[in-house]
Amino acid sequence: MENMGNEENMVGANISFYNDKGEKIGEVAVTGTNFGNKSQTFEAVGTGDFRNYSTVQLHIGAVNYRVLGGGHGK
Repeated sequence: MENMGNEENMVGANISFYNDKGEKIGEVAVTGTNFGNKSQTFEAVGTGDFRNYSTVQLHIGAVNYRVLGGGHGK
């Protein structure tokens, strides 16, 4: 990332939260068009009750409007 410009990029992703039984208990969409090569904080609101999550899965579905193949877990 050292030689990358500080351009703005589109990202479409979601974060899924699972309990200790592997059941999905919530999800947050993370979508934006102003992601660059510098770290930044963001805030997102999701559905479900995340207080008792055991595992989290990040799925990136698109980058710069290019849909990534494979679906969840691929």
